[in-house]
Amino acid sequence: MNYQIKLTQPDPALDGRHLEELIDLWLEDVAQSATPSTAAGYRQKTDHFVHWWREEGPPADWQITRRKLGEFGRRLAKTPQKKTGRPASYNQQNDVIRRLRQMFRWSYERGYTAIDHGPWLPTPQGEPPKRTAASLADLGRLLDAAGQSSHPERDRALLAVLIGTGARRAEAATIQIEHIQIAADGSGTAAITGKRTKANKDGRRQIAFDRATGRYIADLLDLDQRTAGALFIQDDGRPMGLQAVHRAVKRAIQRAGLEDKITGAHDLRRAFATHLARQANAGGDSTLSADLIRRQMGHTSYGMTGHYTLIDVDDIRETLRSPLAMMEAAGSVTA
Repeated sequence: MNYQIKLTQPDPALDGRHLEELIDLWLEDVAQSATPSTAAGYRQKTDHFVHWWREEGPPADWQITRRKLGEFGRRLAKTPQKKTGRPASYNQQNDVIRRLRQMFRWSYERGYTAIDHGPWLPTPQGEPPKRTAASLADLGRLLDAAGQSSHPERDRALLAVLIGTGARRAEAATIQIEHIQIAADGSGTAAITGKRTKANKDGRRQIAFDRATGRYIADLLDLDQRTAGALFIQDDGRPMGLQAVHRAVKRAIQRAGLEDKITGAHDLRRAFATHLARQANAGGDSTLSADLIRRQMGHTSYGMTGHYTLIDVDDIRETLRSPLAMMEAAGSVTA
């Protein structure tokens, strides 16, 4: 089937007769480099658009225009959520719109469409929530709460890995005991399998952990006395999967009473990046900080890392050392 659309107008409309097939092509491409759970999440987001297109019924000329995409945005904002019945939040709308923009950009870059229609999509309705990283005190409460589970050593080690390395929950679940190296001072490295990229086709990479994180890993290994296999296992000996990790984290959040501050494992990844950036900025080495965080978190660009480091103006104020301050410290000017 030929998806190439010949466009001649300055503000062309997109022929929507093969829209669903086009989305399927994009999802197939996503699946080549993403984990099954990530690919499923992408499909779930784009399904909002597909269902709307089916229910709305395409116009007689089959054109997807800026106006039609605006109508979808308004419909999305009013769609009640299955779990709560409330309209979609800003973040929920944004998740759907981001995926659709990716799809339209991919369609353009692959030559299926003559322009990128992503910019035609509206911005989410409502106010974006102010995001803040979990404080060190809250992370401490969370770690303590993990020790109150029926598997205290395992769950403490799991939370320590998420907090102390910035690993994704799916990555933490892939850690194998035989691929953990612990140095004499208690710090170490572990091999994980995460997102696949063009530069890293199998998704395998190494993450580092410090002595504080290593202590929880060592406690779990001392308890289990195992020398191989998945680090985090369930009662029946099977490795903890994505959902098992998710449940362990959510239970710890609930025990700690932190539901209003921490929503899941991804917030721990964000907290890791933010606190590491603050520490590095306080030491005056922000360049090293950016590269260190990017590599540890498995990002392909500094821009992606920037989405995780929730540095605000007060962080800058507290760590800023301008040339004038340096001149004063050196006695070059009179304070």
